[in-house]
Amino acid sequence: MSFLRSIFYKLKFRPGAFQSGNLTPFKFRFISADPAPYSLTSRVFCFHLFKFLAFFTIFLTSFGVPPSQAAVVTTPITIMLPKLSPACQTAINERVVEFEKKNASLKVDVLFQGSRHSTEFLLKKAESDEKLPDLSVIELAQLSLVREKISLPPLEFKKMQRLVRGMKPFLIHQSRDTAEQFHSLPFLRFAPVLVVNEALLEQSGWKGPLPQRWHRFEQLLKLIHQKTHQPPLAWSLMGPTGFWLIEAWSGSALWNGKGDPHPVTLSRLRQLQDLIYTQKWAHGGLKEEESFDQFQKKKAALWITSSDELAQKASELPFPWQVGLMPTLNSQEPAMNFELQWLIHEPSKEIWQLLQFLYQNNQAQHWIQACGSYPLKKDWKRQDALNESVKKYWHVLKKSGSHKTRPNGSEILAWRKLWIQALEALFEQEDKSADLIETLQLIRQSH
Repeated sequence: MSFLRSIFYKLKFRPGAFQSGNLTPFKFRFISADPAPYSLTSRVFCFHLFKFLAFFTIFLTSFGVPPSQAAVVTTPITIMLPKLSPACQTAINERVVEFEKKNASLKVDVLFQGSRHSTEFLLKKAESDEKLPDLSVIELAQLSLVREKISLPPLEFKKMQRLVRGMKPFLIHQSRDTAEQFHSLPFLRFAPVLVVNEALLEQSGWKGPLPQRWHRFEQLLKLIHQKTHQPPLAWSLMGPTGFWLIEAWSGSALWNGKGDPHPVTLSRLRQLQDLIYTQKWAHGGLKEEESFDQFQKKKAALWITSSDELAQKASELPFPWQVGLMPTLNSQEPAMNFELQWLIHEPSKEIWQLLQFLYQNNQAQHWIQACGSYPLKKDWKRQDALNESVKKYWHVLKKSGSHKTRPNGSEILAWRKLWIQALEALFEQEDKSADLIETLQLIRQSH
């Protein structure tokens, strides 16, 4: 302490010590008890100053915290997504790892849970007052249902505007309430596609591109059936995905505001029954995995499926194939897409940082292509396919964007479950006279 007192005493200066003639940018005079002046160029002064600074540094660090423990610890960003294809989940996880590498103080927890066709897990969390994730993903058609149950915070317009820049107007429109009020963010859009075994197509004698109009598609089915003597089409009409594909093929909602079938729906479903059980042009009663199995084993020349399912299975096909958009009854535009959207429950600085990273061109191309999604932005469409497998379907995804959206409403989940059961009962039996309305009524009574 005597050392410190001597240093402070020597650094003490008295009024009048600085004369105008002595003030320069490089030299100051300090007056101590010693009549000899100390200056910045004095060896004695520098020696004492060095000892003082060394002591002071040791004093501070003795009360400090090691650098490894002083790093800022933040609460992890939580993301809840529905279960997607393994390739899609891997691509998303890899992007999250890249984000964490670039932002060492941030941690992201990703949970894949539940079906993309249901918001059951998210709604259960809300009903039980559990903490909601910072980000979640739901189907666009169920957005109105979720918003009735869960309050969503307002989203900053300028930040949302940056994220959606380059998207088509219809995509932006369905993600906001007003011109300056967003409620969600487009994420993935899957399209119904037609996959064809090239060798079997060539054997049939078909000339020209794959058909887009349904009557032309029926001509192709008939031609292949005559050559192979087996049902040429593998198309699963079972489960939630099968139900969506029927909606996409029909080009409009199957039910009215009360969940009852439109009159035109009945004739269209009979048309599908005829295709399967009378014409023998399609395998009936297939589940999604079974329809792929039929196509992979060359028991069917054509396969109707979802673009994300194709992205997952493309590498497993042992023969040359080509792909086009699924033919629909109304061929004026691509079939109704299946869209997933982000819900932002906690619009913090870190959340915006993560979303901006994921939506960068060089990051988005990985999860868009691996997931088999329509590229939401113009810049994403211009990008090349990342590998040979993606290259075979990338050109189709780029033109698959449809303005049509699936029917929605507060009773959407109850109606869908009812209809899915009814359609499974309808197509599992080889009875063309089976009545949809009667089947729906029986299932309603059982509930």
